[in-house]
Amino acid sequence: ITEGESLDVIENNIKIFSAAVQSHSATASHQAFYVFRVVGGKANKLARHLPLNLTNVALTKCAANTIHDLAAHVHTVHMLGEAIVSQFHSVLFLSHEARGPFEDRENGAWWNRIVSVFNSFPNVGVLGSSISCEFAPHVQSHALALRSDAAVRILLTSQIKGLLETGLTTTALKLGYNISSLTYQRRWNETVFTGECRHEKGNYPMYDANPSSWCDIRPEDALFMKWGGAPLSLRGYYCQQTIDSIREATLKIAEADQSVHLSLPETIFGGQLYALSKEYDLERWNDRFVQHFKFNSLARGGEEPQKVCF
Repeated sequence: ITEGESLDVIENNIKIFSAAVQSHSATASHQAFYVFRVVGGKANKLARHLPLNLTNVALTKCAANTIHDLAAHVHTVHMLGEAIVSQFHSVLFLSHEARGPFEDRENGAWWNRIVSVFNSFPNVGVLGSSISCEFAPHVQSHALALRSDAAVRILLTSQIKGLLETGLTTTALKLGYNISSLTYQRRWNETVFTGECRHEKGNYPMYDANPSSWCDIRPEDALFMKWGGAPLSLRGYYCQQTIDSIREATLKIAEADQSVHLSLPETIFGGQLYALSKEYDLERWNDRFVQHFKFNSLARGGEEPQKVCF
């Protein structure tokens, strides 16, 4: 993560997903193997929050100079190779900026939102929480899944041209695959993307084709929300309504599973404004909340930002 990002946000993103992985037992209808790519490996301070006690979890080192999380995901597929990737039904990529899942968190039930699309629509090769039509229609990379055969054809045997995020979708479409968005499916009953871009109201009209900026997007609809990076660093990009809905959904997770031990109150601004923002957030938190949560509220001024790609 960059110096301008909040460690509270990234740490909570990891804790929330790790708790969902921890609850995914061997008796679940859908089984999964989780690979966490971590800069510095176990020496990374954030690695302590990963469920490394599970037999279906692996940790590997991720290059510190990776420009984009998606590049680390592509490298993972190349590292595993076609023989291993082909044995799986599908592959899900999450960045450290993804928060979720926001529903059906117990025993891997959230996977059904993803698997059911691939099973019901065989031509869908790439599926994500959301499709952005900023620059060109593409599945947003903070949370995207590929059918295993699509992962092989797109990431192993094809050459993605241009930017990785838009180029992956462009390559998939050229290979004859359809793309899908969980948000489009839930809100407009459009599982397969038709090419028609949805535009919704946000703070900036120039971003109205990017769901990250929409004021009325629901965490439950998207399953995973982009929570970190540019949307939080760029003041005013997120609508206050979106910030409030993500915070509310996060608190529901904390209430339902206090073993998660989230860092609350969560300060979303990093860098030089972190200490001042944390003090303000603590005052608001103490004034507003009566319920008791298990949380960490120490300032993080002395910790060096590090990164986890999963």
